Amino acid sequence: MLEPFLQSLKATGAKVRRSVVYDHAMPAKDPVFGEVAAGTLHPALEKYVRDHGLSFYSHQASAIGHASLGKNVIVATSTASGKSVCYLFPIVDALLKSAARASALLVFPLKALAQDQHVKVCSLLEAVGLPKEIVGVYDADASVEEKRRIRSRCKIIITNPYGMHQYLGNLRLWKEFFEHIAFVVFDEVHVYSGVFGSNVAFLMRRLQRAAMAFKRIPQWIFCSATIGNPLELAMKLTGLGFELVDNDGSGNAGKKVWFWNPMFVDGLGKRLSIHQDTRALFKTFTINSFQTLVFTQSRKMAELQAKWAKDGLAGSPLADRVMSYRAGYPPKVRRALERKLRDKELVGVAATSALELGIDVGSLDVVIISGFPGSITSFWQQAGRCGRSSSESLVVFLAGSDALDQYYINNPGYFFAKTHEDAIIDLCNPYIVKGQLECGIKEIPLHEMDMSFFGPRAREIVEQLVAEGAVHKVGGRYVYTRGDFPAERTSLNSIPSENFKVFEAVGGKKRLLTSETESRVFSTLHEGAIFLFMAETYKVEKLDMQGREVSLRREDVDYYTQALYETSIFPISVLKDGFEPVTDANSTKPTWVFPRGTGLEGLDVYYGDVRVEHEYTRYAVKSIDSGEAIDYHPLELPKTAFNTKAMWFNVPLDVQVALDVMGKRSLGGGIHAVEHGSIGLFPKNVLCSRWDVGGVSIDVDPLYKKPMIYIYDAFPGGIGLAEKAKDNVIQLLEDTLALIRSCPCKGDAGCPSCIQSPKCGNGNEPLSKKAAVTILSMVLDGIGT
Repeated sequence: MLEPFLQSLKATGAKVRRSVVYDHAMPAKDPVFGEVAAGTLHPALEKYVRDHGLSFYSHQASAIGHASLGKNVIVATSTASGKSVCYLFPIVDALLKSAARASALLVFPLKALAQDQHVKVCSLLEAVGLPKEIVGVYDADASVEEKRRIRSRCKIIITNPYGMHQYLGNLRLWKEFFEHIAFVVFDEVHVYSGVFGSNVAFLMRRLQRAAMAFKRIPQWIFCSATIGNPLELAMKLTGLGFELVDNDGSGNAGKKVWFWNPMFVDGLGKRLSIHQDTRALFKTFTINSFQTLVFTQSRKMAELQAKWAKDGLAGSPLADRVMSYRAGYPPKVRRALERKLRDKELVGVAATSALELGIDVGSLDVVIISGFPGSITSFWQQAGRCGRSSSESLVVFLAGSDALDQYYINNPGYFFAKTHEDAIIDLCNPYIVKGQLECGIKEIPLHEMDMSFFGPRAREIVEQLVAEGAVHKVGGRYVYTRGDFPAERTSLNSIPSENFKVFEAVGGKKRLLTSETESRVFSTLHEGAIFLFMAETYKVEKLDMQGREVSLRREDVDYYTQALYETSIFPISVLKDGFEPVTDANSTKPTWVFPRGTGLEGLDVYYGDVRVEHEYTRYAVKSIDSGEAIDYHPLELPKTAFNTKAMWFNVPLDVQVALDVMGKRSLGGGIHAVEHGSIGLFPKNVLCSRWDVGGVSIDVDPLYKKPMIYIYDAFPGGIGLAEKAKDNVIQLLEDTLALIRSCPCKGDAGCPSCIQSPKCGNGNEPLSKKAAVTILSMVLDGIGT
């Protein structure tokens, strides 16, 4: 039914034929089954399998087999491959064999996933004769009485990392549960990357210490979408050994994937908005009763796409069968939407990535991915929402104007052959380690032998806490001496800092909205700025530097603001009590040296500690419709500065000579364009956002006396991103050259699809595509000879 419709759509629609730049058919995959050895599972579970005629996929059988031998397991398979079986069967087996004394902790990154799994767990428990009352969801929605009941009576507790981060501060309340803990399960482990993943790694280690305090060493079972380094990630998160299970035995129906690129308009010098093409496609599929899920990149756009679809279906019974779905809706509303989608009561849903993770919504006909979701892993998570049944399905990827979107849309063969990105965490960031050490020592005094739980810098930072008076050494252990709960001020999503509180002013009263770092306040919450929060727009009325508060007023506007700033960067030597700038270039040794031929200067790639300073000078008021600057206003803010990690490299002398011939602005515009293009493609190999890294290009670097390009982690202390980049710099530069060459924009200043950046502090000036191509081609051609 779907295939004939698609053929008709392409045959009769000129825009469809022009916009679909690649049509890829993914073949159906037959399931591969495996055997769980007889006697592995409790007789009640074996009877359940026989009575229900169940067969285990090969990866399920492997995971159950490893778990039965007491091993830690990470399962990395595709969306809807039945990963929950890999931990539910071992847990229920342990409960049956221990007369329901064993306990298990299940941790999901979203509360919606916890509720979804609660239903599955209860169903399996009742089927094998165990009471469903022994499983409970322990989160902020549970009452004090319910939490007390769950801790004392439940053997399976389902929660989320944010809650567990807080709950460990009252470890004595968990005595009955931890005394029998046999399993710790973390699902959707691929989301634990970057700052979030680094914090959660220490949370996992705090959980290990908590279990050991009650003389328990539980097994760990991780489930993940397909990523580039699942085994490495599991071992780095916990410091434990794991068995990798990635022999995905699940089957699926074949599906089509359309790569859709909105038209490029020469007169505008840019592509048409993907939102209107998404709107048209959403209406086309829903009006023809194909159940369709649209993934958007913001809450506001999810609401708009649903509204537009309803308006387009006005007068039809289908209009009431289109809804939006996003985080922020009450739990009951989200559960009802998930059920209606699963039961085919809804024909169309516009959602954010909140529906990307493993919530069961059945199998859909069409998934529209409006803008690249940031990673190959997320793309296939979203695409996996259709094609679960035996019926045919379609995925439409609409490329936005972002550099990474355009790189993939122009290199589809590479996209479908590409391995997934690596998840990166860093156990050495001093700010993260410090916050997590405070939490861990508050929970359980730290013995010398426990230092390894908190990474290689633990001892150094413990001594720092002692010097600050937060921790005292008593005998052979360190004890937390302050009266607060450090988990309350240590976020899992950010690096600890002196945050500003952001309030909305309503009727003379203040309502707390969020907390933001100083850097974020200066860039997006300065006086006069327009701030977007929970899909609502606010205007900043007052920035109180002394009180560290920001006051906002709700206001609908047709413009946005962008802070402009100057950035300086320089290598430093980190000392025990601070840092000092590097003054001798010869004291910094390249990590990699790439020769470029006889008589030519090579490409030297450095990696190390740097100091980044931002000075905010003014902000632009820009039209939402055109993106053009309407006005500029001065800013008077103090400099912000932080130490981080960076990768940097030189522009060889012969390339400089070639640029001098091209004109005096060619050097500055060329290296600036290379910097922007490289940052735009940075997430191609690492699970991160372009906003997680920053860059600076310098015509004459004060230390090296030559042009240099820096790419740095945009987090104090670094998070491992630049470290990854230094080992892939040639591939990054090759990709950047291919991106710039393939972009159809005519102007030398480029466009958002190639070298213009939405976060450039210099307003994307100067930029030169021609000079960037000269730099990259000369450098890379020399290395290739």
